[in-house]
Amino acid sequence: MGGIFTDYKSTIPWAKRRHELVAVAHNWGRWFKGPDLLRALTKKFNIEIYGNRFYNKNYHLNRAEVLKLLGDTKVLISPSWLDSFPQVIIEAWQLGANVVQYKNIGTAYLNKPELNADHTVASYSQAIAKARARYIGHKTLPTAEDLYRQFKDIISKLAKERKILS
Repeated sequence: MGGIFTDYKSTIPWAKRRHELVAVAHNWGRWFKGPDLLRALTKKFNIEIYGNRFYNKNYHLNRAEVLKLLGDTKVLISPSWLDSFPQVIIEAWQLGANVVQYKNIGTAYLNKPELNADHTVASYSQAIAKARARYIGHKTLPTAEDLYRQFKDIISKLAKERKILS
């Protein structure tokens, strides 16, 4: 199993992590990933940016490198306008990073409210200041085993319903 059915853990205590502010996306060239907001935030904060096409710069990492980075990161910044359930946010939480994100994306209900922001520099700046100060975390996430069991139950129920409807 991999992806959402994997529980990741970091051995590095939050206070000793080397990367304070990080933003990761496969392709920053997509408008809904929020590259303009991220660019504005870089004028206020020293943010390490990874991914392709951030204003003609490429800082690509493979999956193993992203996971290693997140395990040594204090705060992941996700400026995306539109994401249903970003895997990188789940992985950052599992690896012990705070996550600052737009309040209307799919994972916002699992985040601590003080780390969810309006899509403005001012709102993100306030959330970043809180996220940098101490480990805040997130609401309880189900384990990979729980997710896998729920997934199997859903598939089983759908299969039974389909037989009934056929």
